Amino acid sequence: MLLRSAEPLLVLADSGVALRHKDGTFGLTPPLLPETIEVFAPLSPTCLLISTSRAHYRPDQCLTRKIAAKANAGAAAWCQEAVYRPPSMPWPTHLRLAPQEVRPPRLSAAPAQQPPGPAPTHPEIRHGELRAIVEQLSHGWCAPPFRSTT
Repeated sequence: MLLRSAEPLLVLADSGVALRHKDGTFGLTPPLLPETIEVFAPLSPTCLLISTSRAHYRPDQCLTRKIAAKANAGAAAWCQEAVYRPPSMPWPTHLRLAPQEVRPPRLSAAPAQQPPGPAPTHPEIRHGELRAIVEQLSHGWCAPPFRSTT
């Protein structure tokens, strides 16, 4: 069964598919799937492929928010590392991701072993008004002194 919507309703997970049991839970199953399993495979944010033996889906049916919520819940439940949505689509309100383990950062610091380099230089400014503006703007910024050509 292929269901489509005019607007993006589906998130896409890095796992690709979600297996939904008859009781509404999602889980991993062996390669041989029993008839009570529905396979939700979001193909795009607007297109959902459902493999099912149940008759409650009709060929003329569009992808509804209710069906998209089921597919999104499966995507969030079985993603490996990421769930994606287009920027134009708001995050589904009832969709919660499982908490992920956040490793503490490992930081190390060491002083630089190189001597400081030469001070920055710039070409001589010959135009008096421009030189005055640059001196005014660079006052207190440790700017190198300007040579006067007058």
